[in-house]
Amino acid sequence: MTELNENHKRSLLIGFRYVDDLLSDIERIMATSMDPQSPFEKYVADIRPAQQKIIAAEIAHIRIVMCRILESKGVNVKHPGISALSAVRTAIHFADIAMEEKRPKYMRGYGELTEEAVRELNEVASQMQKLLKQILKTFK
Repeated sequence: MTELNENHKRSLLIGFRYVDDLLSDIERIMATSMDPQSPFEKYVADIRPAQQKIIAAEIAHIRIVMCRILESKGVNVKHPGISALSAVRTAIHFADIAMEEKRPKYMRGYGELTEEAVRELNEVASQMQKLLKQILKTFK
C-alpha cells in the first residue's frame, strides 16, 4: 500500500466528495427528468429507463470503488457534519433574499416602473416571502 501523507489523503477525500456530489446531481437529473415536479424543469426526459438503470448501477459501483480506495489508503470517511435542517433553513433564506430583490427598489435598475408595476412587484415579493416563511414555521 502506497503511503500518503495527511494532505494527500485530505485532497483525495475532497476529490471523491466532489465526484460524489456530481454523481448525486446526475441522480437528481435522472429522477426529475423522469418525474418532473416543477413547472420550471430544465431537463428533457430523454433518458430511456434501461439507460437509467445502467447509469444508476454504474454510479453505485463508482461509490463502492471510491470507498474501497479510501479505505485502502487509510482515509477515514467521516459521517456528514452538516445539519439537513440548517441547510434547508439556509436555502429558504436565500430564496427569501431572491424574492426581496424583486421589489421595486431593486428592479428599478432594469428600467423605469409604473406605479402599477411597483404595486404588483411588491405584491409578488410579499406573497412569495410569506409562502417561504410558512416553511420556516415548520421548524419551530
